[in-house]
Amino acid sequence: MSFIYLASPYSNHHATIREERYERVCAVAAHLMADKYEVVYSPIVHCHEIAQKHSLPKDFPFWRKINFGMLAKASKIFVLTLDGWEESVGVRAELDLAFSLSIPRFLIDEQTLNVYPYLESEQPQWVKSQWQPFSKQKT
Repeated sequence: MSFIYLASPYSNHHATIREERYERVCAVAAHLMADKYEVVYSPIVHCHEIAQKHSLPKDFPFWRKINFGMLAKASKIFVLTLDGWEESVGVRAELDLAFSLSIPRFLIDEQTLNVYPYLESEQPQWVKSQWQPFSKQKT
């Protein structure tokens, strides 16, 4: 089965920021499922409630094995460009693993929901201004 792994920043010492990030990535995952008929796996969407209800750690080291196992099976990775995505240890590790496994990497803009190829050597603003989004196409 082919699916999109939807990565996003999550870890933060403020519970309100984690909750806000969870809500925002849920909205984007729902859009991808409804408008593009894609199968989407997001570690934040799928694990946030479990972590909350069962007092599990909220940081990447705890979730690494699960996240990497799912990412290794994904057909592509989309990174939701929420504030902090570039500094996120988890997002960086997921992008690095995707690269090492030759999994295509993309950025998805929360506001426009446009999808752009991820070019590691370029800054996101450059990517957004120089590349035509292909969210209208099946990615």
